[in-house]
Amino acid sequence: MQIFKSNYDAPFGKIYLFYDADGVVYVLGFNEDYKNYFDNALGAGNYKITSAPLVEFLKNALDAYFDGKKNVFANIKLKTFGTEFQQKAWDAMKTIPYGKTISYQQEAEIAGNIKAVRAIGGANNKNPIAIIIPCHRVIGKNGKMVGYGGGLHIKEWLLQHETK
Repeated sequence: MQIFKSNYDAPFGKIYLFYDADGVVYVLGFNEDYKNYFDNALGAGNYKITSAPLVEFLKNALDAYFDGKKNVFANIKLKTFGTEFQQKAWDAMKTIPYGKTISYQQEAEIAGNIKAVRAIGGANNKNPIAIIIPCHRVIGKNGKMVGYGGGLHIKEWLLQHETK
């Protein structure tokens, strides 16, 4: 399987995208090393990652998002690899409206297991497609910023950006 890797200069630093020839996004993250993720998902040796210029429609969607436009990722196809529970958690995050936040407990309710608050945090930590699957919109029950793979400063930036 051929996977393309590109980077995008976001206002807070580089983000990295991994996608296939059809533009289906597998990863949007804050570092460029996703070898373990792909090894676990596809099997070592079953894929090849090649650097490439970012495809225009993905660049346009990111440009629009950072220009403050809403719902710009609706037509972006995503492919995630995770457990059934992780998939439920990631699907729950997709329901959070732009500019809004929910708690980990609320996400657990949406995912169908009110008692799985800690597991929700673990699943969010494994979210391979930041921003598009908006884990930055999940905050602590008390309203505090907790955990974010790109760092809390990026989470805070994204939330402030979405509430302007």
